[in-house]
Amino acid sequence: MLKSKVIYLIFFICMLQFFSVPIFSKESQDCNKKIEFILVYVEQTWERRDGWIGEIFNDVVVELLFMSPKETLQWLTEKPKILKDFLEDMDGRVFVAVGVEELEKIIKKKKNVISILENFKTKKPELNEVRNKILKRVKETQIRIMN
Repeated sequence: MLKSKVIYLIFFICMLQFFSVPIFSKESQDCNKKIEFILVYVEQTWERRDGWIGEIFNDVVVELLFMSPKETLQWLTEKPKILKDFLEDMDGRVFVAVGVEELEKIIKKKKNVISILENFKTKKPELNEVRNKILKRVKETQIRIMN
């Protein structure tokens, strides 16, 4: 069971790495289709997550916010269970530095998430509602250091 989860996770991470450089550029015509593909994959995996895999997938949702805030917020609007879980699991899972040496990186990551969400503009009230929920939660969440 654990072996299949690890293989599944490695495949997902490789896929995300492969797609992240050329596909998420503004020039890409089918960027939305590829993001939708990744979101479907995340959704399917989210339903089966547990333990450390859950920690990784919370981080993946944050990475998707960096890559494509509009599509990710739209997806979270349509998936209230995932949004609820993501918001509840944020403490101790998203902004965690492994050792003091990683602290600056996590501080920067948190500031970047806040910046992306604060600068995201839309006329869709449902996207603004989700954005505001995530933004509030990110601001409330403390950075944790694991030794």
